[in-house]
Amino acid sequence: MGRILEKLLAAVVRRPKSALTVLLLVTFGFVAAASLNDVEVDITQLGREDSATVQTMARVQQEFDDPSAVVQVIVDAGPGGDILTSEGLAAVSEVQRHVADALGEDLREPADGGPSLLSLPVLLGLDERTPTEDDAQDARERLRAVAAQPQAAALISGDYDADAGSTRATVIVAFLREGLSEQDRTQAALRVQEAVAETPDQQIIVYSQGLFVEGMLDAVRGEAPVLFLVALLAVLVLLAVTFRSALVVGVGLIGLAMTVVWTFGLAGLLGPQGLGWIGPLSQLAIIVPILLVGLGIDFAVHLMARFRELSAQGAAPSPAASGAVRAVGPALAIAAVTTGVGFGATATAPLPLLATFGVQVALGILCAFLVMIILVPATQALWGRRLAAASARRRRRDSGAQPTGRESARPSSGVLNRAAVRTADRRPLAGLVVALMLIGLAVLASFRLDTQFDRSDFLPEGSDIEATLAHQEELFGSQITEATFVLIDPPDTRADLGSALDRASQQVAEVEGVRVSGGEAQIMARQAAESDTLLWQIRTTAGDGGAEQLAEDLAAALDPVTQQGAEVSISSEPMVVAEMNRDLAEFQVRSILLTLSIVTVLLMATYRLWRRRAVLGVIAMIPAVTSAAGVIAMMWVLGIDLNVLSATLTAMAIGIGVPYGVHVVNRFLQELPMSAPEGAVSSTVGTTGAALTGSAVTTLGALLVLSWSALVPIQTLGRLGAVAIVVALVAGVFVTPGALVLWARRAGGGES
Repeated sequence: MGRILEKLLAAVVRRPKSALTVLLLVTFGFVAAASLNDVEVDITQLGREDSATVQTMARVQQEFDDPSAVVQVIVDAGPGGDILTSEGLAAVSEVQRHVADALGEDLREPADGGPSLLSLPVLLGLDERTPTEDDAQDARERLRAVAAQPQAAALISGDYDADAGSTRATVIVAFLREGLSEQDRTQAALRVQEAVAETPDQQIIVYSQGLFVEGMLDAVRGEAPVLFLVALLAVLVLLAVTFRSALVVGVGLIGLAMTVVWTFGLAGLLGPQGLGWIGPLSQLAIIVPILLVGLGIDFAVHLMARFRELSAQGAAPSPAASGAVRAVGPALAIAAVTTGVGFGATATAPLPLLATFGVQVALGILCAFLVMIILVPATQALWGRRLAAASARRRRRDSGAQPTGRESARPSSGVLNRAAVRTADRRPLAGLVVALMLIGLAVLASFRLDTQFDRSDFLPEGSDIEATLAHQEELFGSQITEATFVLIDPPDTRADLGSALDRASQQVAEVEGVRVSGGEAQIMARQAAESDTLLWQIRTTAGDGGAEQLAEDLAAALDPVTQQGAEVSISSEPMVVAEMNRDLAEFQVRSILLTLSIVTVLLMATYRLWRRRAVLGVIAMIPAVTSAAGVIAMMWVLGIDLNVLSATLTAMAIGIGVPYGVHVVNRFLQELPMSAPEGAVSSTVGTTGAALTGSAVTTLGALLVLSWSALVPIQTLGRLGAVAIVVALVAGVFVTPGALVLWARRAGGGES
């Protein structure tokens, strides 16, 4: 690693213009590659591809109706209103005509395997005329007679009162013809939305999978640039306050912009439109540039801080730039690799969008390292004379005043330095004991954390999508079309399943969570067009929490069918989500163990080869492990469940915390030959500790911006990420030095 850095450094410092030109050309190439990125925000596509539950759901969509080929229009008479009046039914008929006119040829033809529209007027024979009061009375009587049938029950809101003959809302279901692309389906739904917008006296809600995805995309497109710009501005302001140099701020801005471009360029090359190694961008892509702003600037901060320190000692610009890379370059390389491993551990996540997110951030961290390790020294060498002149003017202006920790060759004598040195010198075990107590608390807390994958968390707060789905749930219960699908593949013997199906349907009606009308389960049975497969679509109310128990009970109820040799497969979206909860809990443990193992072995091997002291790798892990423990403990204290992002944050915290240990250990080893362990700690905390504080503040500024996101998981990531940074900083400054003092005393004082 050292030889590679030396060769790279020599080329960069010797030919800085060429180095910057190459960086620029590569960046332009990645700009072109970024156009290959796809964006997928459909949260209905969940689960592992090898899951039987997911495969069954895919079969339902392929062999029967694709849910994305349906447009639903809710007609709501409002609180206290009634659709089953002549005026209400007339309004529904009018809306139905608008829907049919708006869809035109995009409506499915009845000859193609099913009706074009399902609605109360169609069901009750009122679609061809304007209903009168007598028609309304007849409609109420007919509905009372057929309300127990699944098709009718699916069209009326949950407040239906058979005795009074009233219901607040109904839904019109329009089926789109086959062959329409996703974009065409979305455009069809938008036409419906526009056509029914002016309907008086009724609240009309149009919903389709295409509109849902389009709304999610709009939310992501609107939020992502705002959050990114705020995070970038926060980091640049902190850089300006810390370094008081427009050039430093400019280098940071350019470096971060290049990092983001490189990352999304690589994502495009590796994505579905490129090599196909990773998935498309998702709503989690909002986080990627913000994390890169917060974490990527650390590389520049440490290089600039060491450059200023060497310049303050009298080094010329080019030697100072070279010296900065030699001093902190290896530590930055180790930090980049280990941080990348921490995020890369999510590649084994059960959610495809989460696995892709982790890989994208890991690639981004490596891109940030490559960009900054070239850009910063090249700029410093190219503009060395101006930097040297500015430094001289600053020293004359300050008239010999004590520089800050980043500019001074001497350690800072601030309160932080004195407290850290006193703790490491007099009570080196104290910090370790506190860290061990926190780790113990985290272990206990981990057993009390619940796993909760909630699809609603991916809905932007305050968005039209959230309001639409909330309205649907209010009117029609736990989702307007919540259903459990049962695929029945008959045996090759062509056994008569009729009586077995009858017995099974009776037993299904007794299963808790199955909607029942008139003592019968609400089941819609359908035959596949090109096979003997039978589909039972059972209306259910189990929700995500009761999905697994419902699956077990249904399997038992369908036993008469399986005894005849038929194959039965059961699936539903709540079942997929329940499976995801179980997978996320297992992934939480697996990701922590995997990340800890890889990073610890990597650090121990590195320090064994570099310093012949493998134990230093363990010491360097202290901030990372303590940071992960702090995150788990804080989740327990705040009552935060393991969700799609927080389940991965502990592994990410390990990656985030490693640089805090690596930089402290490396600086301590550089100072130890020149002084006693206590003096080495003082110099380390006063210089590298100050740089770590600065980098922590910039990272905090970026992560806290995530708490403004409209997506709950991203808010949680920002807040818990801030906790991880603070704990890692405290452990790096107060705990790691004590461990290093104990090691140095045991190893023989000033020996390295």
